[in-house]
Amino acid sequence: MQILALLLAALATASCAGAVASAPLPAPPVAAAPASTDQTACGDGDGAACERFADAAVRRGRDDSGVRDDRNELERVCANGVAGACVGLGQLARAGEEGWALALFVRGCVGGSARGCERLGAAYEAGRGIPADDARAVPLYRAGCDGGVLPACVSLGRLIGAGRGAPKDAPAAAALFERSCTGGDLPGCFHLAAALTLGLGVPVDPPRGRALYARACDAGIATGCTALGAIYARGYGVSRDEAHAAELLRAGCSGDDRAGCRELAALLLSAQPPVRDDAAALALLGHACDQGDPDACAQAGGLVAVGRGAVSDPTRAADLWRRACTGPGGGSGGSALGCARLGVAALAGNGTPRDPDGGRMLLERACAGGQPAACDVLGMAYAAGVGVPRDDQRAESYFRTACERGSATGCARLGLSYQHRADVPVDPAAPPRSYDAGVSQAAADCKHTALACDWLAHVPEAAAAVAFDALVDKCDAEIPAACAALASAIAGGRVPRETAAWVLGRIRKSCDEGKALWCRRLGYWHEHGLSLPRSLPLARGYYRKACDASDARACTDLGRMLATGEGGPRSELAAVALLRATCGRAYDGFGACGHLGMILLGHSTGTDHTEGAALLERACDGADALACYRLGAFHATGSKGFPRDEVRAVQLFERACAEGGQACAEARVLREKRGVDF
Repeated sequence: MQILALLLAALATASCAGAVASAPLPAPPVAAAPASTDQTACGDGDGAACERFADAAVRRGRDDSGVRDDRNELERVCANGVAGACVGLGQLARAGEEGWALALFVRGCVGGSARGCERLGAAYEAGRGIPADDARAVPLYRAGCDGGVLPACVSLGRLIGAGRGAPKDAPAAAALFERSCTGGDLPGCFHLAAALTLGLGVPVDPPRGRALYARACDAGIATGCTALGAIYARGYGVSRDEAHAAELLRAGCSGDDRAGCRELAALLLSAQPPVRDDAAALALLGHACDQGDPDACAQAGGLVAVGRGAVSDPTRAADLWRRACTGPGGGSGGSALGCARLGVAALAGNGTPRDPDGGRMLLERACAGGQPAACDVLGMAYAAGVGVPRDDQRAESYFRTACERGSATGCARLGLSYQHRADVPVDPAAPPRSYDAGVSQAAADCKHTALACDWLAHVPEAAAAVAFDALVDKCDAEIPAACAALASAIAGGRVPRETAAWVLGRIRKSCDEGKALWCRRLGYWHEHGLSLPRSLPLARGYYRKACDASDARACTDLGRMLATGEGGPRSELAAVALLRATCGRAYDGFGACGHLGMILLGHSTGTDHTEGAALLERACDGADALACYRLGAFHATGSKGFPRDEVRAVQLFERACAEGGQACAEARVLREKRGVDF
């Protein structure tokens, strides 16, 4: 009944949509027999043969002189009630014939052609000849998938995996991609690779994900090459290999994948010589910009502004940002990043005439378009009254938006705005400042912004009772940031005993419900005596619960305790097996590589030493500061079989220094020893 209603709605739209011009519907590839055989079988009433016959005609081109004869033949067979012929005829529709094509797809779907349902679903998703409607596309794709059309399974998986047109269901989406890939549909393999790499609805399996990306890339799917190149560029689950990444990204870029061109440009800008090439990166972005990619225009403008790959030219940079902001053809669909940068240039009069009002409007457009930096700049402008009237309330609103979208500076300024909401007495003898306004606003923001929860946990004692009441309410509403902020306050001894007991009970309940994050935190607190009595056996037990729930960091901590015998029996064999299985997993699996490397370095065999050193390097490349620090220490002292190399040691200590601690001091000592300022 639902499908029938959708078909009637499509027919109603199709009856008045024939004059609507848009790009013709792309037909998914279908394995074809020789055209003459398919044409003969189609004439005999074989609907599947008619669809393959139409596919062959599409590949020749809709304006090919022979296609007119093909259309006539398909029209004759469609009139005889062969659903596949109607679908094939719809696939040969030209620009301006979308309404006619929709009517044919409806006839095909009603007549039992799964391909017709899939094509109609694609029309609803893309809004070609009919208003876009994901909710209507979903059941049509499902009908196509149930009928064995693998591209329909992929499209259905895409929509439900993103929660478009139906409740989000990542496991069901992954199962659809698996079904499609197993059936030989390479786009299905690509989407399955993404699910396996990111753990979307399936356990994380980076090796299989890479293999599927490689399979798609080898078959000429440019996005597969781009995805695999990005993995090697970032060292995600593999040793970082800039040269191999560049090769793969070039394949993606040359296959007309714009993301591949942008990824390649980013790699060329960040890589070490000989891969690094600023001029080539700028040329790539410039070409993509000329092809209508507004984000590429924005990035190219950023390079030109600072003189990377070309002489610094503020005027040219502003022109590129203007192209980015307005989008292809000067219409909508531009780059929020381009608008943000052009807005800043207009405020300062840098490369373009100074225009505070115009700059503000561009920044507002960029902020609304999702650029947190633009929101942050607007907040600063309103807070200081630069180019706009001073307005603390609007400033705070922009800082909040920037913070919620991931801007660290926006979060910091939002925190300061809470503080500034306090009433500052002019008379020193006046009562102490009140934090009520700041607490009230932070409590409202705690649901969205972890910084607000954390600020509530650190207010002065006079406001603590109200702040902690707000945090308890939010934690009770299962807002993780509120519970985390309370736990931090408990560790600092700032929470009343009865409140602390309630919070810890709430966290234990979350752990018992299978929430791995809280199990791991309970393990950490028991291991270090924070918030809870120090107990290594309990810590080990909680780490095991979290690890069983697929928390990579907890698996790393459990492996470490198994290797040392902390909190229970020592078992290096079990530790090695667990750490090896965890190494490189998303997220935080690189810590496991580092611990495994240290275990193997303790063995006497040359093979284990070689693997251990490689694992430490891999962990360091994966941003594990402890692994970088350990490698630096080995090179600084020439221990554990590493050659003494103080230059290399300094480099490693500085990589670890980003996390703070002893590494910064070690790097400074070595630099001073070699007469180089740190």
